[in-house]
Amino acid sequence: MRRIARPRSEIPRGRRNRWSRRTAPALRWAAIALALAWTLFPFAWAAVLSVKPTSLEYRSVYLPFVQFRPTLAHWRWEWAQRREINGLEAGLLNSLAVGFAVAALSTAVGVLAAVGLDQMRARPRWRGGVLALLVLSRVVPPIVLVGPVFLLSRQVHLHDTLAALVLIHTGLALPLAVIVLDGAIRDVPRDLLDAARLEGASGLRIAGQIVAPLLLPILVAIGTFSFAMSWVEFLFALTNHAAGAFTLTLSVAFLEERDGVQFEHVGSHLVLILLPPLILAFLAQRAVTRGLSLGAARRDG
Repeated sequence: MRRIARPRSEIPRGRRNRWSRRTAPALRWAAIALALAWTLFPFAWAAVLSVKPTSLEYRSVYLPFVQFRPTLAHWRWEWAQRREINGLEAGLLNSLAVGFAVAALSTAVGVLAAVGLDQMRARPRWRGGVLALLVLSRVVPPIVLVGPVFLLSRQVHLHDTLAALVLIHTGLALPLAVIVLDGAIRDVPRDLLDAARLEGASGLRIAGQIVAPLLLPILVAIGTFSFAMSWVEFLFALTNHAAGAFTLTLSVAFLEERDGVQFEHVGSHLVLILLPPLILAFLAQRAVTRGLSLGAARRDG
């Protein structure tokens, strides 16, 4: 006699709950593993290339100590060629200087703009229009802005300078900073801001002495994002470069000037380029967590 399957509605609830308790964690961990594999694959690929022997460059071997014996010859080459046109010394110093300048400018100008927008709360249409214009600058594809930015930098004699990169990258990072800070400033006690204005405090003083300390964790996050955006930006760095403004992303592109593309050097370049933002992201994560914990403790007290 053949057994007839019962519909799901007739399955006992206890059995369905047991199935859900077993399946949901498995699906959750599978999604986490897939996301980690998707995210970490480029890092692992670059690390393997940086220690793979040149003789195995085009062979499908990916497991160090299992399929091949790793070598540090590529890293010694990086150190020996660090001051060449495709080395990392000049690009590293320039990218660090530009990245930290962009982080400082985007957070400082973002706080001032958020305070100014807060003073426009009586005119919601004007405020919404300003925010819409900021969003519009991020909707436009960057390739559309390459020509005008290039011509403008030539006209003001800033082409091939780090100052031009700082201004360009700040313009790219500033819209998100202003939008995030405009939403965060609404959580600042309104009475505190109104009392400061009644006492005659200027917008600059309110931003520096009241808003910035209260929103310090958010400022750290915005600065980290701005630094990372400047660190990996390639399009405007390429069009701005002629002889002096050399960045890390250009050092990878310039590897093709030799006899073909040597992937082991691409791997070592990528590893050295990825380390600083990873370290900064780790430190910033700890700072943000600490700041949020202190704020919660103060509210509870």
